[in-house]
Amino acid sequence: MEEVDTLESLALQMVSHLVFNSWNVPPEQMTSDIVIKLKTVCKDFMNLPPLITLAIADEMALQFGSLSFGLAIWMLEANNQILKSFWFEYINLKDLCRFLSESTKQNVLELSVDTLFPMTFIESAVCFTNLKVLEILYDFKLNNWQVEQIISNCNKLEQIRIAGCQNVDGHAFDRVWQLPLMKDNLRSLDISHTSVSAARAVSLLEQLTELEEFYYHNISGFLRYQHRNPNFGRNVQKLQLGYMEDSDLFTLIPEEEFAAATSNFRALKEIILYIPFTCPIDVLNRICENCNNLQVFRLSFEQSLLGISDFDNSKTLYYFDYVYESICPQGRLSTYQLTELELAWVQRIDLKLIFSTFTQLKSLAFVRCTVMKNRDAVRRPLSKLYLSQMSSKAVNRILRNCTHLEDLSIFEVDFNHDFEAKRKTESRVFCVWEPRLTCGSHMQQKHRKT
Repeated sequence: MEEVDTLESLALQMVSHLVFNSWNVPPEQMTSDIVIKLKTVCKDFMNLPPLITLAIADEMALQFGSLSFGLAIWMLEANNQILKSFWFEYINLKDLCRFLSESTKQNVLELSVDTLFPMTFIESAVCFTNLKVLEILYDFKLNNWQVEQIISNCNKLEQIRIAGCQNVDGHAFDRVWQLPLMKDNLRSLDISHTSVSAARAVSLLEQLTELEEFYYHNISGFLRYQHRNPNFGRNVQKLQLGYMEDSDLFTLIPEEEFAAATSNFRALKEIILYIPFTCPIDVLNRICENCNNLQVFRLSFEQSLLGISDFDNSKTLYYFDYVYESICPQGRLSTYQLTELELAWVQRIDLKLIFSTFTQLKSLAFVRCTVMKNRDAVRRPLSKLYLSQMSSKAVNRILRNCTHLEDLSIFEVDFNHDFEAKRKTESRVFCVWEPRLTCGSHMQQKHRKT
């Protein structure tokens, strides 16, 4: 157990022990009478603020590992509005709901299920009628009927995340048009890496007019269909698209359809793209066209077919000037007020161009990128800098141009033979040098502000 250094953490651990010892009951031993008895015995811990209950749950999971069925009942009966599967080794949601009071069912606002910690009878979530967040990730057993049952009965949902649930397709959302409350409330939808077709994904965006965040994988299909409705995606502020296996990007939309392809995302503030490294560069132009209000831009050219040793010699990687022209074409520089920029697998990054163009930039992240050598440094204050799998020379060049850093993270950079870069890293940002992981010649490092 970690050393206790505050009175608050000590009190939290004591309460966690008391609750754990009282409610640590397996499902086969749980009865309604036991629930009533335990609520009476632990009445002092049944009406705590939700944030306190959540902290106790986290502390118990940290101390004891997976929690029991009885502790799941306590968490919800004690006003905890969040149920996360990774707290528990196994949960039968149908049995759990059988022991919960009606007021408790109405109090649950978030349900999160992870593929490593699945829940059975997930359709029993229909009893949580005030549910606002539904997150079921990479559950290959989740089916259309279960999703349809939940969204049909939980009309107050604001976020639906079912990424990686490949057994779910567009039929799970057949009744969306009959649910006006859901159409008004839903703000975020993640159907990436599901079996929902591009045509159905675009149709959902047309129906869910209040959506502000949308996550999908098939860029080529998305671009083919999304331009057909002039009101499509008019409120979307965050968009994530792409995956490496999108081979259709080699044969994209006919030329005559280009103009209207991306004219609808005028409210877009954040875009996240995962693009195959061999796809045409004009894909970026089509996606970013008319997105004049971008504040956050994250781009990764998927490189899983290339090893680190192939990186410097590969001719398939994108150069920064192509990326720059796509996200910030000539004549539109003043419209881009980026505050966050993240690039992966981009060659010959021009720091001088970045800092002189994006004057509001606060956060910068580079992964497996190369950096041009600029004669004249353009110093720019940044709040956050993240660098991973870069050469020590590139790190040195970047640090020379960044000042007033509050959060610096460097991973898998070999400083063993570059003491100058290491010295600058330690001294310029006033941070503590902490080796985290050594793997071959690459050293994973973490820096924290002191």
